[in-house]
Amino acid sequence: MLLTPGTRLGSYEIVGPLGAGGMGEVYRAHDTKLGRDVALKIVPAAFATDADRRMRFEREAKTLASLNHPNIAAIYGLEGDALVMELVDGDDLSEVIARYSAPGGLPLVDVLPIARQLIDALEAAHDQGIIHRDLKPANIKVRPDGTVKVLDFGLAKALDPTASAAQSATLANSPTLTSPALTEMGVILGTAAYMAPEQAKGRAVDKRADIWAFGAVLYEMLTGRRAFQGEDVSDLLVAVLSKDADLQALPDRTPVAIVTLIRRCLERDPRKRLRDIGDARHLLEEAATGAPAGQAGSTVGPSSSSRNPRTRLAVAALAAVAILSLAFAVWVQLHGTTAARPIYASIGLPAGQALFSGPAISRDGQTIAFVSGDGTTRPQLYVRRLDEPESRLIAGTDDADDPFLAPNGQSVAFYGKNALYKVSLAGGAPVRLADSNSHNGGTWMDDGRIVFHRSWNGPLYVVPENGGEDKVLIEPKRPQEYAYSWPLALPGSRELIFARWGDAFTLQRLDLRTLTQTTIGDGWRKSAYAMSGFLVVGSDPSVGELWAVPATSAGNGAAHAIVAEHVDVGGISGDAHFDISDTGTLAYSGSDPRRQALVVVDFFGRATPTGSGERGYSGFNLARDGHRVAVAANGGAGIVDLDRKTATPIMPEMKRGSNSEPIWTTDGTAVIFGSNHEGNWEIYSRAATGAGPLEAVLRRPLDQLPSSLAPDGTLLFGESRPDTGHDLWMLPKGGTPEPWLVTAAEEDVARFSPDGHMVAYQSNASGRTEVYVQARPAGSPRVSVSADGGNTPVWSLDGDRLFFRKNNAVMVSTIVTRPALSAGAPQLLFDGGWALRGVNDFAVRPDGKSFLFVQRAPDAIPTRIDLILNWFGELARRTAQR
Repeated sequence: MLLTPGTRLGSYEIVGPLGAGGMGEVYRAHDTKLGRDVALKIVPAAFATDADRRMRFEREAKTLASLNHPNIAAIYGLEGDALVMELVDGDDLSEVIARYSAPGGLPLVDVLPIARQLIDALEAAHDQGIIHRDLKPANIKVRPDGTVKVLDFGLAKALDPTASAAQSATLANSPTLTSPALTEMGVILGTAAYMAPEQAKGRAVDKRADIWAFGAVLYEMLTGRRAFQGEDVSDLLVAVLSKDADLQALPDRTPVAIVTLIRRCLERDPRKRLRDIGDARHLLEEAATGAPAGQAGSTVGPSSSSRNPRTRLAVAALAAVAILSLAFAVWVQLHGTTAARPIYASIGLPAGQALFSGPAISRDGQTIAFVSGDGTTRPQLYVRRLDEPESRLIAGTDDADDPFLAPNGQSVAFYGKNALYKVSLAGGAPVRLADSNSHNGGTWMDDGRIVFHRSWNGPLYVVPENGGEDKVLIEPKRPQEYAYSWPLALPGSRELIFARWGDAFTLQRLDLRTLTQTTIGDGWRKSAYAMSGFLVVGSDPSVGELWAVPATSAGNGAAHAIVAEHVDVGGISGDAHFDISDTGTLAYSGSDPRRQALVVVDFFGRATPTGSGERGYSGFNLARDGHRVAVAANGGAGIVDLDRKTATPIMPEMKRGSNSEPIWTTDGTAVIFGSNHEGNWEIYSRAATGAGPLEAVLRRPLDQLPSSLAPDGTLLFGESRPDTGHDLWMLPKGGTPEPWLVTAAEEDVARFSPDGHMVAYQSNASGRTEVYVQARPAGSPRVSVSADGGNTPVWSLDGDRLFFRKNNAVMVSTIVTRPALSAGAPQLLFDGGWALRGVNDFAVRPDGKSFLFVQRAPDAIPTRIDLILNWFGELARRTAQR
C-alpha cells in the first residue's frame, strides 16, 4: 500500500515515506490531535485479511507497547493497519560507522556510551521477556545529542505469520528458512550477519540471541567491518555457523575487558555464551575505568548493574550492607558518638555525567548539592540526600555553578546566568537575589545573610536571604589589594574567612563587628571549616591535596598535615571541589590531576597518544614546527619535545603557586607565560632552552595572563579588574599597554588570527559564555560565532575557519572577511567526550587535519563524589602526627 503525502489514517496525516522493508512500509506522519510527528509502520497486507494473524499481532504489539525506556523507540498504539511509533531523528548506527572513511571503526570513547545504552535497552526488554531478534546497526538510531534508540524491538515476533506454537519454535526463529507465506511477504526475520547460530538453524531462541547480536554490533563499531562476512546469505550463514570472529582485527588499544566481552558474546554454543546482558555492563565499566571488575569502591544509592537472579541477590545483599553501614554512620554522627574508624563511600553522578562544581554538604551531613552535566546539555543543579536512593534534579537551574547550602540545609544558593540565585529544596522556582557576572565562592551565614562574589576581582557583597538590597561588605584596599574571594562564614555570624588577592595571596580572618582582618597564612585559597578548629584548604591544582591549617593561626600559618590526596582542586581561580559538614563528613571530588597526557586527535575525534608522559596540565601551546610544546603542568612550566619524548623545565614546580598560559614568541626561541610565584599573576618570558634569566614582560598591580601573540609582536593579554572583571588588553612591541575590550562582562581565552588582523574570544555578555570574532582595531563590531554556548576558540592555519568547544564537542565555523566580517553556522566536528579535557588550549597541528589535545585518564574524570564519614577522627590523627 503506497501512501501519498496528505493521506489521512485516523488522526494521522502522512508527511512522506521513511523507508520500506520486509516488515512493512514506514512513513513520517503528523498526529493532528497531539501535534507531534510519528512514524507509521504499515503492516503487510496479509494481516488485513487474516483475523487470527491480526489478533496475534495486536496481542504482541500491546506487549511491546509496555516497553517504556529512554533507549527504546516507543510504540504508541495501532491505527488500522498501521503501527504508531516514536519518530527518532538522527543517523542509524550503520551510517555513523560509515562516516569514518579512514581504516578502523569508531573511537573507544564514542563506542562505550553507545554500547552502554544498548545494554540498558536490551536489559529493560529482557526483564519483561521481550527479545529483539533483529538487532543490527540499521535498527539502532543515534540522535544528535548522543542518545541511542533501538528500533523495531520485538517486531520479528510480532509479525511472525505462523499460527502454531510448534512452527513458532522453528520457522519463526529463522531468517532464511521461511514458509511460503513468509516468502510471499518477503519477510526475513533477522539479518544473517548478526544472527546467532541457533537462530540461523531455525531453532528456538532466547535472550542469548540478542547477546550474540550485541557482540557483533560492538565488534563492528570498533573495527568498521562486520564480524561475519560473505558474498550472499548462504556464505554468511556458513561463516556464522562455522567461523570465529577475527579478534585480531580489533584496534591494538582495545581494552582486554572489551575483547573478553566480544568473545563471550560470540560464543557459538549458547550454553557458554554470556547469559545476561547486564553482565556486559561490568566489562564495559572495567574498560572505562581500568579497574578489575568487581573491585570498584562502594557506592551510595542504586547500582546501575543488573545481573542474573543469583548475582542480583548478591548485589542486593552487598548494597543492603553498604546502606546499613552508611545509615549507622549517619546515626552515630547525629547522636554525637565518635566512631573508631572512618567510613568510605561514594555517590555516583547521574549516568554519563561529570562534575562541574561542588560538592557542597549541609551542616548535618545529610544533603549534598552539586552541579553536573553530560557534556551535551547545560549543566544543572542536583541534590542528593543520604537517606534517598538517588540524586534529584532541581528544575530551572540551567548553567548553575558554585552551589552552597543554607545553615538548615533546606535551601541552596548558586550562581548562574550573571546572577546569584537561591532555591528551596522543598520545591518552587529559583529566586534571583543579586547580579553577579563572575564568582569565586559564596557562604550562607547563621543570621540569614548571604556573602557572595560579584566580579572576578572586587569586593565581597552581602544580601539578605529573602531578597533585598545587596551591599558591599568589605572592599579591597587599593592599590596593594584588588580582590577578595572564597568567603566562608564561621559559626555564629561573627567571623568570616576569605582569600585576599594582592601583592601576596593570603587567607584572612575577618571580624564582622569591627571589620578588622588577621592573616592566617599565605598561598591558600578556598577553605572549609572543621569543628575541631582547623581550616581545610586546597593545594595547587596540579597537586590535588587538602591540607589542615589551624583556624586561629596568624603569621605564616604553616600547614599541619596533608589530610586528603587526589582531590580535584580546579583551576587557577583556587576552586577546590570539597566541603565538610559539622558532623564530620568530608565530601569531595576525587581524581588524580596528574593523570593527563598529550594526544593527537584527528577530525573524526580519534586520539593517538604522543607518548610524552602524564602530567597535571593547566595549559599548553604548540610551536609552529609541530614538534615542541610549551606546557604549564604540575605547577611548573617547560618544553616537551614530542619527537624525543623529553621535557625541559623553564620554571620549577611550585606547591602553592602556579604557572599558566604559555605561548611561543614569533621566532620560537622563547616562551611567554603567566606566573604568580611573587604574589599576583604577572607575565614573564624565558628562553626555550631553560637557560638564561627569567625576564618580566609585564608587571602591573592587577592580575595579567598572556593570551596570544600577533606576527607583529603585539601581545594580547587578559587583565582582571575589580570594576569590570576580566578584560582584554594589547601590548604593542616596544609600547605600553592599551585597552582593547573592557566591558562589564568577562572576556577571556582570546586568540589572534594567523595574520593578526582579527581576534577570537569568549565572553559571557549574553548571560552564557559564547565565542565571538572581532577585527583588531578597538571598537570594531563583534560577530557571534557560536550558538547556544561555546568557548576556547582556535583558528585554522589559514584563518578561514574557527574551531571551538561546546561542552565536550568540538565545533567549527567558517569565517568570511569580505565584503564584511561574518561567521557561518557552527557545525559539529566531533564529540570528544569527557576524556578530552577542556584546558584553555587545544591546537591545530601543521598538517591542518588534526589537533593536539590533553586527554584525561579515566580516573581523572570526576564522575562521582567521594565521602568519608567520621572523618574528624582521621583529621585528628593526621594533625597529631605532625
